[in-house]
Amino acid sequence: MTLANGTLSGFSGSGTSYTATFTADDGFDGTGTVTVPAGSYTDAAGNSGAVGSDNVDTSLTDSDNNSVVNFTSSEATTDFVEADVTLANGDALGF
Repeated sequence: MTLANGTLSGFSGSGTSYTATFTADDGFDGTGTVTVPAGSYTDAAGNSGAVGSDNVDTSLTDSDNNSVVNFTSSEATTDFVEADVTLANGDALGF
C-alpha cells in the first residue's frame, strides 16, 4: 500500500458495493488514485478478483479536500478489506 498526502476513512459496504471517503492532507493540491490489485479479494465461489483503479478527484485542494470513493464488483466479495486498497497521494485509515 502506498501512503502519502491524505486519508481514506469510513470504509463500509458488503456484497458488490463498498464506499469510503478520501480526505487530502492540508496543503495537497492534485489528484489521488485508488487501486485494488488483482487477486487481493475473492467472490463467494472463491474466484480471485480483478485489478481495478481510478482517480479519486481531479481537483483536491485545501478548500475541497474530500472525495467519496466507490468500490463496485460484478459479484459479491467475501474478503474485501483495507489491505486490498493501494493509494497514490493518500493514506488508508479508519477502515
